[in-house]
Parts: sequence; C-alpha cells; structure tokens
Amino acid sequence: MAPFASWIPVEAANSQPTWVDGALAIEANVESGSTVDLSLSNGELKIKPIDDREYTLEELLSGITLNQVFERKMKEYRKMLTEIKDERKSA
Repeated sequence: MAPFASWIPVEAANSQPTWVDGALAIEANVESGSTVDLSLSNGELKIKPIDDREYTLEELLSGITLNQVFERKMKEYRKMLTEIKDERKSA
C-alpha cells in the first residue's frame, strides 16, 4: 500500500468523506476535495467524479447555436406530425 501522503480526500455523494490513492485519483480525473460517485459492480470499485459546480446561465447557453435549437424543434414537430398521422390512420 502506498504511503498515506499519496492519498487524497474526496467526498462520496451522500456519504462520509473518504480517502483515495493519489495515483487512482489522477487516473479517475479526481482532485482533492472532489465529490465522487463510488459504486461496486462485479467486485470492482468504481470512482466517478461528479461535477457539482454552479454554472451561470451564460455558461450553460454559450455552447448552444440557433441551428441546434432549430434542428431540435424540427425533430419535435416531425414526431408530433407522425403521431397525428398514425392516430388518423388508426381511427
């Protein structure tokens, strides 16, 4: 086992703080004090970082283009039209 100095503290979601080996933390892209999701699957302990920082509206909208909004709305409209058409066929 590695020396204690190479271990970093993390906070498991809905749990008590715990310590993770520094090399594993680097591999899992986890920084000291990060919130992580710890899960056990088929005898394997999985560490997944949780991005719990607060975002501004500007940050959330910065990656969205008008074309993306248009394409999404068109997809929704096509789906609605298909549903209406299918309802009329079955009636």
